Amino acid sequence: MAAPATIRLNTNVPFPALVTGTGPVTITKQNGIWTVGFNISNLGIQNPPQTANFPTDYLLGYDSVAKTFFQVPLSAVGSIVGNSTPLVISPPANSTTQGLLINQSISGSTFPGFAGGSGTSSTAMDGIFIPSDNGAVGAGILYDFEIVHIFGGSAATGGRVPIFGWLVQTAITNASNTNRNYTGGSSISDTRTGDGGTNTGAGALGAYFGANPQVRVSAAATNLFVASGAEVDNYGATGGTAKYNWGVNIANFTQVVGASSDAGLVFYTGGATGVYGPGLGWKQGISFAETAANGLPPIASSGTVIGTHLETLGTFNVTHGVDFTGFTFSGSAFKSNGFSVDGTGGILSKGLTVATFDQIGFTRIKLTGVNFNSANTDNAIPVPLPPGVSRYQVQSVRLNNASASISTATIGVFTGTGGGGQTIAANQAVTVTATAADTNNNSQNLTITNAGTEAYNDATLQVRIGTAQGSAATADVVIIIVPLT
Repeated sequence: MAAPATIRLNTNVPFPALVTGTGPVTITKQNGIWTVGFNISNLGIQNPPQTANFPTDYLLGYDSVAKTFFQVPLSAVGSIVGNSTPLVISPPANSTTQGLLINQSISGSTFPGFAGGSGTSSTAMDGIFIPSDNGAVGAGILYDFEIVHIFGGSAATGGRVPIFGWLVQTAITNASNTNRNYTGGSSISDTRTGDGGTNTGAGALGAYFGANPQVRVSAAATNLFVASGAEVDNYGATGGTAKYNWGVNIANFTQVVGASSDAGLVFYTGGATGVYGPGLGWKQGISFAETAANGLPPIASSGTVIGTHLETLGTFNVTHGVDFTGFTFSGSAFKSNGFSVDGTGGILSKGLTVATFDQIGFTRIKLTGVNFNSANTDNAIPVPLPPGVSRYQVQSVRLNNASASISTATIGVFTGTGGGGQTIAANQAVTVTATAADTNNNSQNLTITNAGTEAYNDATLQVRIGTAQGSAATADVVIIIVPLT
């Protein structure tokens, strides 16, 4: 049978009279052109989504490689209020892909906060709020937010800081700003109930710390450069100015006085904690250090090592300046160049030993190793007096511990150099000829000019060698004074 001839059929199929969208799908017609759109504002809002519906509530996702859309159940996303499933962010392994990045620009005058939080007018842009906690952690510690960064390897370079805050000011704030305190980081430990302690002795309970930085050195970590519990750095460029420039300031806002100890700064040694401790105690409680890394002095040449700063008080009362009564010193209780105080109160000043005998009211000043072979030479002896005393009498001047006979030399004691001022002991012959103990003429008591009838207020006396011995010889000069008024 032959094929039929070509057939052409013309039909009139009209477009549906009514076309509508549903949900986020929109349908519009303009100038005969139909447009199918997608508008998310037509969807309902759940804030927050219902926890029970997480497995059946979905987010829309798009795979740009496969060019396909897909659904993600909320139960897989987590991290929504009331959800028991935590948010898990897993960037590609062994990469530098960021896991979380929040970019915010702040303006306006209304800011978010946490009801029932700090109880202050402070606000927070982002945060974690735990409104209640009655959980049992045993003897451990519950961390609200923890970052554990494990690093190390042959390819690793650069330093590491698990938590870093940088507050940068680039413009002057409002002229009416009443709070101009800007802090790179802050932490508070706030107790409003105490922890059940019954007294401030053995019954005291609860230890609260605003911050607790630590450095830990394991047994295998040897030959370190620095191990420091905390470092505080002050940076200031040339041209900057400040009324107060402090490395650390410890401010007391408390009405609470410690029953056992109350101090602004405390050093103590910790006991054994796991593989660490007990501590060995510090070699120096407070150290002003210069290190080879920079070779710079820690205190300015015009500065004071330990000082006070008073702006309106002028002066204030305290009981003690320095109290070392709890220490036993094998060396010096205080030591500087040319001056020291030993643990029993003995004073060594520029080669002289000063000892105070409070039980008899005398003060002994000792000048050690005076050169008796140096003619017409003055040897200065400072006269230390107790607080409130400005006058004294010289009870005696004694020679002792000669290295050889000094009987050729002469000696005198005066208030001025060159034998000037008042004469305490006129230039006189020396009778010391022996050096051994328990031997006659191994010591001498000089004749005092106005013994018992003249008082002095001179801060320094001069021991003057007149005639030289003629050969090498030294001896100690001991002056006994009686403090008066």
